Amino acid sequence: MDEYKEQDPLTQVRATILSNGFAKEEDLKVIDDRIDGIVAGSVKFAEESPWPGDDEVLKDVYMDKNYPFIVD
Repeated sequence: MDEYKEQDPLTQVRATILSNGFAKEEDLKVIDDRIDGIVAGSVKFAEESPWPGDDEVLKDVYMDKNYPFIVD
């Protein structure tokens, strides 16, 4: 599992940023904290929002009439 963690693009980019001196660990920590706050706010909004009505189920769903697997 650790082998795959090293192949993670986020881990590789983070290592590149740090090794090239583009940012310090503290800078990345600030960014991570901001992202965590945004995600937590989004989760809270989603959990506190009412369920959509049945009329919303298929709204904004893409459909191509020429798609070969659609059977009427």
